Amino acid sequence: MDRGGPQRLLTGRDYWFSGTVGQGENVDYRLVVTFAADDLTRLEPGQVWADERAMGRDAFDELVDDKC
Repeated sequence: MDRGGPQRLLTGRDYWFSGTVGQGENVDYRLVVTFAADDLTRLEPGQVWADERAMGRDAFDELVDDKC
């Protein structure tokens, strides 16, 4: 589906993003991120949304180190 032009998230809606890293049957990582538009509007500069919460870079690096 092609959605030309700017898009915006709607409040009161849930969203998800999924992806894989690897090729063919050699998938190294699978990821799914769920969030609501309101979750992202509360992010401070330098924060990311991961593990269903806002966090800074150091916390994100620790989270990734623990999961990988």
